Amino acid sequence: MAHGVQPTLPFDISEATFLGPAITRQLSHNQLVGIRARQLQKRPADLAHMHDQILRRRKLSSEEYSRRFHSSLRTFDFKHGMIVLVRNIILDKGIGIKTEPRYIGPYIVVRKTVGGAYVLSELTGAVISSRFSANRLVPFYSRLSDNILIIPNPLVFEPDPRFTSEDPAFEDLGPLFEGDLTEPSSDLSDEGM
Repeated sequence: MAHGVQPTLPFDISEATFLGPAITRQLSHNQLVGIRARQLQKRPADLAHMHDQILRRRKLSSEEYSRRFHSSLRTFDFKHGMIVLVRNIILDKGIGIKTEPRYIGPYIVVRKTVGGAYVLSELTGAVISSRFSANRLVPFYSRLSDNILIIPNPLVFEPDPRFTSEDPAFEDLGPLFEGDLTEPSSDLSDEGM
């Protein structure tokens, strides 16, 4: 199991007796007895080799994971007093939640527990009784008045005379382009409604 060999005997899972070679063909009685005798010996060298191999594979797997997902792995270290948002994980399991708020908050970080979870409080200072895991928290960036996009008033639409004077299709549309477009049009009446 740990090194790619399936258990041969029923007690292989509870005992470390699966240290034999992989059986891929029919064996003679003497070969099978020899393999099972070696499995029952539980040689310390075999166990040490298996332990080293497992540690090496764990390290390689961890490095591969970090390399593969380096862009999505985030490690924030929130300090006391920082303002954060909390991901609403209830919505992760639902259907039709596109319009629901993905993050709730903002909250203030009170402290980080020994296990890595965070104790948060409301903006009023009331401490929340539940703990929040670090992967649910993101920093809160408030909008400054300098960064808010102010959209200017729309300009009055004036058609390009190069196109309207040469195209006869625009001759009967002349009255539509006179004046401000925000004024109520005289073409609309309440009769049709």
